[in-house]
Amino acid sequence: MLLLNIACTLGLIVVVACFDLPPLSGRYEVGTVAFEIIDPSRVDPLAPDTRVRDLMLSAYYPTTTPKNHGLANAYTAPHAAFLERKYGLPSGAAANVVSQAHTSAPIARSNNDMPLILFSPGYGLSRSMYTSILSSIASSSYIVLALDHPFDTDFIDYPDGRSVSNTQAKSVNWKSPEYVSLRADDVRFVLDQILGNASVAAQIPGVGDRVLKPAKVALFGHSAGGATAAWTMHLDARIGCGVDLDGVLVGPVVDAGLDRPFAILGAEDRKANVEPSWASLRAASTAWKGEVSVTGSLHYGFSDLGFEAQAWRDQGGGEVSAELGKLVDSVGPIAGGRMLRVMDAWMVDFWKGCLGGEGYGLWEKGASKEWPEVVVRED
Repeated sequence: MLLLNIACTLGLIVVVACFDLPPLSGRYEVGTVAFEIIDPSRVDPLAPDTRVRDLMLSAYYPTTTPKNHGLANAYTAPHAAFLERKYGLPSGAAANVVSQAHTSAPIARSNNDMPLILFSPGYGLSRSMYTSILSSIASSSYIVLALDHPFDTDFIDYPDGRSVSNTQAKSVNWKSPEYVSLRADDVRFVLDQILGNASVAAQIPGVGDRVLKPAKVALFGHSAGGATAAWTMHLDARIGCGVDLDGVLVGPVVDAGLDRPFAILGAEDRKANVEPSWASLRAASTAWKGEVSVTGSLHYGFSDLGFEAQAWRDQGGGEVSAELGKLVDSVGPIAGGRMLRVMDAWMVDFWKGCLGGEGYGLWEKGASKEWPEVVVRED
């Protein structure tokens, strides 16, 4: 369901209707903040010139004091303008997507040791394209930290006005082990900084001079981000569990398996066509593992883009640009709002199991009337 906000206007002329991303599923309100961290020890191998690795992050976290902190837009103004050009959208269509997270609201102080969940997006996609799912997970009492990988994402803008795109990057095979290893290094650097550098942790409002001390750490990702999750878990024992959203896995983890819980949510075509890397990982892993496919979903539906693309299509009365039409076709026929609910429910259920010791209820129960589109792989 498209949640329309008050119409956005310019003078007396209606430009485009605002719409809100879907409501949060957890008991907490959520705060959000974006910030930059630089790794001076690594030269960026994808940059067209010599520069160090420069990361943008967004944090989503429970807050009990959202008052006086307005809801954040899903996209910054420069990023929204980029998307409106790319997909042939009316002016304001991307700029007026409103999240359910409150800008710079302070973190709930009683929860400084809540579990930390890291997120890596798909190749060519931005962390901002997962705002709804990240915020909703955070509302169930988790700190969620999402990062963009420079010269991989289609558009990253920095606080000083700079922007970079994957169109500027040196040629790279995004399915190669070397590329996924670079992403894993990004994640591990972020984890080092957020756990060990008080000035970085302090970017989250309300943390103050404390270092975050999460009870447990998890990692998930979409597409290449899912491959990053498995690879990073293989390298870093600090990460207690992970989720892959429809990503083909690469590297030694495929044959070595994992000794900590790992779950996979795949698109509809994974029901009949078993992904070899998933089968290999599951066979080699010694800890709990689960795999499901979602009927009606396609690869890019494992993001907010299903909800947003369908909303933009409907705002245009069904008349869309060729690029927006391709995007709509790439997310699958399942309603975008329903797909977000599926991802949220099944991932939060997994987090409760691996981070909270509550078991894996949905995953172990299998087919249900509540989630008829979710097919659990039994073999």
